[in-house]
Amino acid sequence: MIHIIIGTKAQFIKMAPVMKGLESRGIPYNFVNLGQHGATVERLERLFETQDLRLETQDKGEKRDVSSILGLLKWVLNHLIVISLRPRYLRDSIFKGQGAVALIHGDTLSTLIGLLMAKRAGLKVAHIESGLRSWNYFHPFPEEIIRAICMGFSDYLFAPSDEAVENLKKMEVKGKVFNTGGNTGMDAVRITLQDLRPKTEDLSLMSQVSSLKPQVLVSIHRFENLYSRKRFRFILDTVDEVSKRF
Repeated sequence: MIHIIIGTKAQFIKMAPVMKGLESRGIPYNFVNLGQHGATVERLERLFETQDLRLETQDKGEKRDVSSILGLLKWVLNHLIVISLRPRYLRDSIFKGQGAVALIHGDTLSTLIGLLMAKRAGLKVAHIESGLRSWNYFHPFPEEIIRAICMGFSDYLFAPSDEAVENLKKMEVKGKVFNTGGNTGMDAVRITLQDLRPKTEDLSLMSQVSSLKPQVLVSIHRFENLYSRKRFRFILDTVDEVSKRF
């Protein structure tokens, strides 16, 4: 059984293609949603047509994103209590009494919680998008520390590039390294574009859209991109340069 543990919207977007790939091959998986971005992930689930196992550590009732420091601390504490005191619940209910491999992604608190849950239940762990390092534990913080911990304790590491593979070799990780040669975020874009192919009744609208000039959507991710004047200026200069062509 493949167990997929995610908690944030970015993780879901990048892991959805993995789930769709497993479905197309008839490989069963167990999607465990930790609920860090509960409301947003619920909307994305409908888009990608996936199903999750909602943990009882989440608030009952309406799903919502963890959006405050206090809420984040409560969220982390709830999961740590389950991991520390209820290993049988993890094995029998969350992981359905089946071992095999748990997939975790990236460098968020959900990644670390997923690692701890899987190891506590005696599962092997595979780290997706592995090998991305800044080599500065305080930049970004705490993501860089989470990366190092998860890579060090994972049994399988899926790296998206040659550079990421070299980083893992430099770290002397004990797990087996695989070079995927790409980022699953691009696969998510392809899946979404396929699902948005125009229907007959949309042809008039599509003709209007096709007459427009090429458009670019810019998404600025991570707070340190905003807090650093030098980094933010670089981003704005790059966007300005792109805008001259699009």
